[in-house]
Amino acid sequence: MDSRRQDWALSALLLTCGSVLACAMWPQHVAPVLRLKLERNASPVLHLDQVRQVIESREVFVDRLDLSQGGRLRHVQLGDIGYAEHFFLSLRKRFRVNADGDYRFLVGSDDGFSLRIDNRPLCADPRPRAMVPLQTCGIRLNAGEHELALDYFQGTGQSGLSLHYGRQDQGRNFGFGEDSPYFRFARESRD
Repeated sequence: MDSRRQDWALSALLLTCGSVLACAMWPQHVAPVLRLKLERNASPVLHLDQVRQVIESREVFVDRLDLSQGGRLRHVQLGDIGYAEHFFLSLRKRFRVNADGDYRFLVGSDDGFSLRIDNRPLCADPRPRAMVPLQTCGIRLNAGEHELALDYFQGTGQSGLSLHYGRQDQGRNFGFGEDSPYFRFARESRD
């Protein structure tokens, strides 16, 4: 091989390796649709309504609430979201319902949670538990703006949280935060 071909091949190899390294080092991003507030507790978390002794907190933005990967509170693109144990997670999100109807929310959680819409209790399980694949919670919603409030806690062991929604009379479900023919979600500001 002559020197010009060797230089070209070496340049192409270096450019490819550099591109792979840059992609691996670049932090993953998703659309900031949902703002999650996480609070690590100083003492063991045994139920959702206990007195909190927050020693650390942070906000994380995700595109949809599907954080149940491999027994961890983990986003498929962002990786681990929560602390290892003894923490609370809160989500408050306004969303637009496109048409009046009967809707369902499907919650999967390890450990406990509480779900409210427009400050009305929808369903809850505030104690420690293993992952329940889906707990179905139904509600009638009118077209227009609504607010969802979801509180979750993790004690010890495996963790996970997911929230999906759909119409009662339809079979398809969508991840909460994902636009559909039924609901629309505005992006959050990172400020």
